[in-house]
Amino acid sequence: QMCIRDSCMSDRENHLKFVYAGRLLRSKGVLDAAEMVAKLFRMGKAVEFKVFGEVDPENSASLSMEELKYLRSLPFVKTYGHVEDKEHIFRDSNIAILLSDYNEGLSRFLIEALAYKLVIVTVNRPGCRELAMHGNGVCISNEDEFINFFEEPFNLVELRQKSYDAFKTFYEDVKIYNSYKELLSE
Repeated sequence: QMCIRDSCMSDRENHLKFVYAGRLLRSKGVLDAAEMVAKLFRMGKAVEFKVFGEVDPENSASLSMEELKYLRSLPFVKTYGHVEDKEHIFRDSNIAILLSDYNEGLSRFLIEALAYKLVIVTVNRPGCRELAMHGNGVCISNEDEFINFFEEPFNLVELRQKSYDAFKTFYEDVKIYNSYKELLSE
């Protein structure tokens, strides 16, 4: 068992527990992520995919209610709507996935995932790739790269620790604040 911020979870390498939290926009790659996880499911892997966020009917880039219904129909997907409690979002997950098709800046979701010791699966785009370049995950450009990553043996506990180490070394609030302060004083 591995304890993460007062919550303990079983960390079995054969159970892949994906999570996404954010706006439910097509450009965030939620549907693509679901399709990739579905392929792992069809391959017989034990998978879950938790999706936190809401559809915004006023935003044309948002998932439609039909797309949300489709996500909910997948046997390995659980949807939760908007949730503020980070512990609830990251508890019982071991992999954060963000397949954004645009440059993010630094993704707050992925930074928080590092703090909760989640492996990072993201795209090779600015603001995403930086958070998976510490030996703690993978940057992918297509489904084949995603599947290949999960077909190769890897140590989930080790990757998760590398995520946390990267958070403590580079992304903790005080580190970012001090770096910003140094830039302003130059």
